[in-house]
Amino acid sequence: MTELMLLILVILFVVVIILSCMLVKGNKTKDIEYVNESLLQKIFDIMGANDTADGKIECLNKAIITNYNAKYSSIVLFDGNKNVVKASNVEKTYISSICNIASDNIFKSNISRNAPKFVTTNSDATLLYSSAIERKIKSALLIPIYYKNSYLGYVFLEDVEINKFEHIRENEVNTLKKNIAIFLENINFQSTIEVAETIDKQTGFLNNMYLYSDVRNILNEYDDSVIAIVYLKGLADINEKYNRNIGNALLVKLANVTKSIFPKQTIFIRYSGLRFLIIIPGYTAEKSHSLFERLLSMYKLQCEYYNDEKVTLDTQIVLRNFKKQGNIEAEVQNLSLSFSRIKDVNIIKIM
Repeated sequence: MTELMLLILVILFVVVIILSCMLVKGNKTKDIEYVNESLLQKIFDIMGANDTADGKIECLNKAIITNYNAKYSSIVLFDGNKNVVKASNVEKTYISSICNIASDNIFKSNISRNAPKFVTTNSDATLLYSSAIERKIKSALLIPIYYKNSYLGYVFLEDVEINKFEHIRENEVNTLKKNIAIFLENINFQSTIEVAETIDKQTGFLNNMYLYSDVRNILNEYDDSVIAIVYLKGLADINEKYNRNIGNALLVKLANVTKSIFPKQTIFIRYSGLRFLIIIPGYTAEKSHSLFERLLSMYKLQCEYYNDEKVTLDTQIVLRNFKKQGNIEAEVQNLSLSFSRIKDVNIIKIM
């Protein structure tokens, strides 16, 4: 009797374990389905939000990290020439390696075939693509994104745990791919409109719309910045004396020279027909003075010819320091008014 009771207890114990496992698996499946439904809803919420195209891509990447509890997530878009990381929480040191994923032997065939790729390793090793060893990556999921057979880029999930993304089913990935493709196609359209609204066609500089929207937020990340105005003093006279084609040609030459001299973070704005606004976050007027001296010397070399006559453009440059939380609009306006007190041309003044 005792042996029979023991056998029954063992059987009951095994049954309970099996049922428990089935229940856990069922709950996990429901959790996964909820996660994906939540992410899909988030995609549409972000798409309809009042935000810039780049801001929406950042929000999408954060939503992917949250929903899949991923250590890292990156959204990489193809700009027609190369892959560019548009959103990522990977350390800046390794950002360039995320673009190289597209040419890595582990993933490149999946990108060309528009097929997701899941890879993992055992607990004693890491994956072997660029920067995976340094970051101790043991699981990765590549999701190529295409829209109507056009390659848009990819989403790349990574984690330091093994089998981190094994619960994501193929049909769920395919649904996600389609919705992200629609999202990115809309974002590309929005980005085109934004560029048309904020980029000056003649110079390639940003316009005042950008100055009064995004610049303030950028400068608030730095304790010190420098703002400068280049006054194209002779442009109106050149347009009147010769013709507008000469003036426009000189304008473009000066704009191109300006873009070639300053550091990457510099903001160039066509403030008005006769003024360039140059803003360098993280610099002071004193630190940047040598850059403006070089700019002025380059300006003096720019010329056009009207018949046999050499035509050059006189300029004046004023700059001043700008502190975090300052009023950028008031500072620019005051700096612009300072030209009324300057008589000489082809000079630099720190105000």
